Amino acid sequence: MSIDVTETLQQAVSQLRAEKDRIDRQIGQLEALIGGSQPAAKPAAAAPVKVKRKRKPMSAAAKAEISKRMKASWAKRKGARR
Repeated sequence: MSIDVTETLQQAVSQLRAEKDRIDRQIGQLEALIGGSQPAAKPAAAAPVKVKRKRKPMSAAAKAEISKRMKASWAKRKGARR
């Protein structure tokens, strides 16, 4: 026994649209009472999606150089604590 949800979903969407229209009319009436002829507020724009930047590949020599500098930095810090 299969259930056809498409028709149910279409009815739900139709009801929600009718409710949205009703709410929009009420908001317009309230805004007219409050501020006279103020334009309706526009919905806020969605926040822009941040694009994850790709890192440049690091050569083995560059990795070795960074490792050498960090080890020296850690040794210096460790020596200062003693």
